[in-house]
Amino acid sequence: MSTLVGIKFIEKGILDTLSKMGVEEIPAVGEFNPEFHQAVDTDSIAEVETNHIVKEVCKGFTYKGKVIRYSQVIVKR
Repeated sequence: MSTLVGIKFIEKGILDTLSKMGVEEIPAVGEFNPEFHQAVDTDSIAEVETNHIVKEVCKGFTYKGKVIRYSQVIVKR
């Protein structure tokens, strides 16, 4: 259990440092936006509205407002 706490602490430190450098995480909630999200799969059963994100598969990031990695998401069709 203490290993997991240590890893979470290191992750937070890295994300804080990246944030200070201008790298920000892309939120993967709400409506699908092709400017920030890449749909890797669809789900027709999920209890969300059509064209909304069901689940984030891989986090996405921007650097000073430009996408450097799209969020990979599953979208309700």
